[in-house]
Amino acid sequence: MDPKVTLVSWTKDPIETLFRVWQIAKSEESWSQIEPKIVGYKVGDPKYRDLVEKIFTDVVAMAIPVSEFIDFVFSFENVTIAWREQLVRHRTNAYWIQSGRISDNSKFYTEGRFHNPFPNEDGKTSKPIIVYDDRGRETIINYSDKHGLFNIIMLLEQEAFKALKEMGAKDEDAREILGNGIHHRLSMKISLRHLIDMCKHRTCWIAQGHWGAIVTQMIDELVTKVHPIFRMLGKPPCSGSGKCAYNAICQDRYDGKDPLPVCPLWLERQHEYCKLTRDQLRELGRWDGSRVETFKKLWGQKE
Repeated sequence: MDPKVTLVSWTKDPIETLFRVWQIAKSEESWSQIEPKIVGYKVGDPKYRDLVEKIFTDVVAMAIPVSEFIDFVFSFENVTIAWREQLVRHRTNAYWIQSGRISDNSKFYTEGRFHNPFPNEDGKTSKPIIVYDDRGRETIINYSDKHGLFNIIMLLEQEAFKALKEMGAKDEDAREILGNGIHHRLSMKISLRHLIDMCKHRTCWIAQGHWGAIVTQMIDELVTKVHPIFRMLGKPPCSGSGKCAYNAICQDRYDGKDPLPVCPLWLERQHEYCKLTRDQLRELGRWDGSRVETFKKLWGQKE
C-alpha cells in the first residue's frame, strides 16, 4: 500500500488572513480600511491580488513569526513507524497517532499493511511459500533476493503476533515483536511557519527516502484545496542560492564512500568535475532512477 496524505482542515482564507495580520502591524490603516482590500482581492481586483500574494510569498521566504497564525491539519495513512520517527523530530507540531495498544495486527502481512524497501530484483512472485515436512512442520522457502527475504520476515512477525495473541497476550505486549515497516495512521497539526521549515528540509534529496512521495502529496493537497501559491513550498532548498548544504555528503555518495544514491541536482552542478555517467553510477549502485522521478514531480522539473 502506498502512503496517502489528506489535508483535513486549515485556517479559513489563509492567504487573506496573513495579509490582514501583516497590514494591521505594518500600516496605519484601520481595520475598516483594510477589509475592502480583502473584498477586492476576493472578487479578483488585480492590484490587491498581487499585493496580497506578494506579501504571502515574502512571508514564506522569510519564515517569520506572522506565519504562525495559519494552521493546517494533515492525516497520514499507510505510513511506517520508521517514517513517523522522522516526522516527530519536528517537535513543534501536534500529533495524534493510531494506538498500537489496541490495534490487531494479526493480518498486517496478509492485507499488505507494511512497506518493503527493496525492489523485486528477480521479477518473480515476492510472496513466500509455506510447505510442510513429513512431520507436519512448516518451512518457508522461495526467496532469492532482499525483497523476498524481507517479505518472509514480515510474515514471520505476523504469525508470531498471532501466536502470542492465542497464548493470551494483550495487543500492547504482542506489538513489541513488530518491526518499523508496519503501516499505521496518524494526524498532524502544523503552522505555516513550521510547514515552511519542514519543507525546507524534507524537499532535499538528502531527506530519508520515505519523504519524497509524502511531502509531494502534502503540497499537492495544499495546491488543490487551498491555493496554487503553495507550489512554491516544493522547491529544493538549494534552488535560491544554488549552494548545497550537504556538499560533503553528496561527494561521498558520488565516490562510493556513502552507499546511498547521489543527488541529481548536485551532480548537474558538478558536471565539469564528475566524469561518471548516470548509467555508470547506476551500475555502481549510486543512482536511484525511481527516486529521481519522484523528486522531479516534487520540484516541478522536467529534466
